[in-house]
Amino acid sequence: MRACLITLCLFALSGCASDRRRDDISQRPCCASKASRTTTLCICLAIAEPTDNYTLVTCDDRTLYVAPAPILTERDVLFAEARHDQLGRPCVLVTFSDTAGKRMATTTRANIGRHLVIFVDDELMSCVTIQSSVSTRAQISGDFTEQRARDIAIALDPRTPS
Repeated sequence: MRACLITLCLFALSGCASDRRRDDISQRPCCASKASRTTTLCICLAIAEPTDNYTLVTCDDRTLYVAPAPILTERDVLFAEARHDQLGRPCVLVTFSDTAGKRMATTTRANIGRHLVIFVDDELMSCVTIQSSVSTRAQISGDFTEQRARDIAIALDPRTPS
C-alpha cells in the first residue's frame, strides 16, 4: 500500500487519498446540486454502519456510508492555493469562513473516530479518520498533478474571477 497523508488542521484527521472514482456509487452523495463555480468541493461525514439516506462508498478498502448533506462545500471557501504537502506532493490549501469553521468544529468534535470524505468535482479524493476537532483550515493531498492542484485551487478560490 502506498504511503500517503491527508492533513486537515494540524493533523486532526488522518487518512489516505483515494485514486478510485465513484463508479460504485448509485447516487451523488453529499452534494445534491452543482454550484455556480465550475469546481465543486464537498466535505461530508461518513460512518461505518449502514444508515438510511446515507450513500455507500468504498475508499482504501473501507466501506463507508456518506451523510446526505455536506458539512462544507466550495461556497464556504475564503482562500485556496496550490502548494506541496510534507511529502513534496501537490496539494491544495483551503481556508474556510468562520461560520463554516464552527460547523466543522462542532461536527468533528462530536464524531471523533468516525470519518470525513472529501469530493472534488464528484471525485472521491480522500477518506480521513477524525482524530480531533477541526475548524477553518484544510490541506487536500491526493494523487493529482501540480497542474490539477493549481486548477482546483483556482476554481475553488472565490477571489479568482469565474
